[in-house]
Amino acid sequence: MILEIGRNSNKSGYFNSSGFTLIEALVAVTLLSIGIISIFGVYHAGLTAIGAADNSLRADILFREQMDRFLSGDTMEASMGDTGGERPLVWRLDVKPVSRAVSGNLREITMTVTDKDGASRVLTSYACAPYDVSR
Repeated sequence: MILEIGRNSNKSGYFNSSGFTLIEALVAVTLLSIGIISIFGVYHAGLTAIGAADNSLRADILFREQMDRFLSGDTMEASMGDTGGERPLVWRLDVKPVSRAVSGNLREITMTVTDKDGASRVLTSYACAPYDVSR
């Protein structure tokens, strides 16, 4: 029996099995792809959470600005507004007297803030009006 020995074969006539097979390479690429897609999913979830936190912070700042206006003596009525810009917030402010208050100047101030995605946040506070509301 004559065996042909080529440069890629061993003494028994079989080819060397060093290296990866096509199946092994496909499995490795598939696992690597799943890992990369998972990382992008976590990254996207993080960006979404940062955006929600930013909108919440902007709503708090807007509410504090309105409360400062109220406490500085500015007469406030129910109003609406839009912050404008790239990521606008639409807000609605309601000011109502508290009926069972000891002081006649106590007001309930409620602001509803809605972002461009439709998510709403309601902020409520109570404050005594620094001006005479009986006028």
